[in-house]
Amino acid sequence: MALRISSRNNRLGGVSLICGIICSLFFAGSIAISGSPFEMIHKLNVGNILPPMWLWGFLSFVWGLLIGTAAGSVITEVICNKAHNEREICAYKGGLLFLIALFFFSVHYPLFFVAERLFFALFAVLIALVCACLCALFWSKVSVYATVVMASFAFWLFYVLFVTLSIIVQN
Repeated sequence: MALRISSRNNRLGGVSLICGIICSLFFAGSIAISGSPFEMIHKLNVGNILPPMWLWGFLSFVWGLLIGTAAGSVITEVICNKAHNEREICAYKGGLLFLIALFFFSVHYPLFFVAERLFFALFAVLIALVCACLCALFWSKVSVYATVVMASFAFWLFYVLFVTLSIIVQN
């Protein structure tokens, strides 16, 4: 019996890792498909405001891995029937907000660096920030790990919002 429970926990722990890898590849794919951001950086002369682009890409990959594992931990809570009634509803509401934040953060990079649609990029990161904060709030009733990761991700999104707004104001 103990072996069966241990085996099931390992499989469900794998769900978190798989979700993390999918999210990180999603962000990495968004960056890779977008193309080079350096034309926009030189055209707007914003190299002094932005962090190095390799760091931006690396952090996007890491955040994808972290928030994906957070979503996987919430999925694990629901699958293991540890989340009942209100907790399960909060898990689903947070999951919807998670997907919205994931989408809008992934479109921020192409809008900002490639399409040079700064206002739309600002709008996208603002939506992602609000959704990440609300997601952390809902997931606080389900998983402490997911809450901490999503709240930390919200701080990263706040930084991205600040950089985007600084560039809009400068230009």
